Amino acid sequence: MALSTPTVAIIGLGALGIVTLKNLLEEGFDVTGFEKNDSIGGLWRFTEASQTSALEYIPSHPSAAQVQQYLDNYAKHFELESHFRLKTEVLRIDRVKEQQKWTLTLRTSDGKEARETFDKLIVANGTNNMPKIPTLTGQEDFKGEILHSKDFKRPAMFQDKRVVVVGIGNTAADTATALCGIASQIPRKMPNGNILDQGVTYRMTKIQFSMAKWAPSFAENISNKYVKKRQDEAFEIKPEWKLDSPSMIHALPIVSDSLIAELHSGRIESVAGLRKVNGERQLELEDNSVIDVDVIVWCTGYSWRYDFLGEYDPTLESHEGHIPTITGKAGPHQRAIPRLYRNVFSMDLPESLAFAGLAAFHTPIFVSADLASQAIAQYWKKPELMPSKEQRQMSYAKHMAWANRILAHGKLDPRFVDAQVWTEWAEKAAGVHISDHLGYGLTGWKFWYEDKEFCKMLMDGIYSPHFLRLFQSDRRKAWGGARVAIENANERVRERIAKASEAAL
Repeated sequence: MALSTPTVAIIGLGALGIVTLKNLLEEGFDVTGFEKNDSIGGLWRFTEASQTSALEYIPSHPSAAQVQQYLDNYAKHFELESHFRLKTEVLRIDRVKEQQKWTLTLRTSDGKEARETFDKLIVANGTNNMPKIPTLTGQEDFKGEILHSKDFKRPAMFQDKRVVVVGIGNTAADTATALCGIASQIPRKMPNGNILDQGVTYRMTKIQFSMAKWAPSFAENISNKYVKKRQDEAFEIKPEWKLDSPSMIHALPIVSDSLIAELHSGRIESVAGLRKVNGERQLELEDNSVIDVDVIVWCTGYSWRYDFLGEYDPTLESHEGHIPTITGKAGPHQRAIPRLYRNVFSMDLPESLAFAGLAAFHTPIFVSADLASQAIAQYWKKPELMPSKEQRQMSYAKHMAWANRILAHGKLDPRFVDAQVWTEWAEKAAGVHISDHLGYGLTGWKFWYEDKEFCKMLMDGIYSPHFLRLFQSDRRKAWGGARVAIENANERVRERIAKASEAAL
């Protein structure tokens, strides 16, 4: 009797869910993706934006609308749309232990509830789904408007209003500069500036990984000094702005071409933190000063939400050996470090429950999600690849020890993993064989001898996501167009550098 094709439910059809669905389909699974909104894309879908034409080439600084168009094109190209269930919200998930299946309670587009059962489950609803909105003392007396950055859509709505933006991250920087209302005047060219990620090579990445493995403090110091040097070359940052520069291991860097210019112009003023509401439109700050405002925009991030998984929620704080907070201090916290194998698989049910988007480091999340979902597909296709429970527990213990070392000196984003350790595991699990062909083993020397010029391009050229599809594997198919795509990407970078050099003369 032939075995039936395993069914897989994917919750969430943002970028994480879409690439995961594609990779599972590619390996022969019967996959259905659920999305509560009426379109794919997650947070990239800006409902008030007009549609753009199809993009043949994604610019270096794409807008949200362009990223959304890319995701739409991706879904169409790989014929994924027939596997989408839009306007369908997952209300609850139950584990049917007798059948070893998952039952989803759904609210469909007509408002009715329904139940469906699947063999396997991937949670890809992301970590940006529950806005964190603090409450100020005396807030009930405030007569102005209070909103979270998730609801910030049109800057023109706040024209001539006094707005305070709370937060010091990329969202706060984008929100504050958008409110200045002079986007067309924002300088795009900075002194000695260029596109940093186009200078990141495979060789450089491997050197950084080796340094982080054998001399982590030295590697952290070198990375921070390099980024600080590039920052100071491009911007003049005044001490009175009190813009902290924490290590990149403790916080994501702010990437904004316009924030510093707006601070210099005075259109954005850096102030102390909020303490309390003093009146109908007045706030008291932590330095005892008072400001008058009409609008408060909280750019304070999001909380994770996995409570619909019940006892299988990986952030439950009852798990043994769990760090309950991102600071390491005692007390509840909704963003506890997830109890997962490699930040991907359930520790208790790895054969049927996995998560997308909870393994992160300083690399594009689209790329790491692609690699992680390839690993999921291979482990589920060939169950014998899954490590034993003891091995998974040992791996998790090592991850927690790594996290503890960082938490001893500051904060840690609970999604963060040791980049070198995780990438080595994921590439092997997915079967992409990059390290084999670009390493110093027999396969690497053979590849270099047979194609020296292309090997050098891979080592010292742009580190393209096409690497993941380049080499044939016993686990997954290579993409025949990967080499041409890599060569074209390098040619575009060379042309851009040449034009920039000419413009500088």
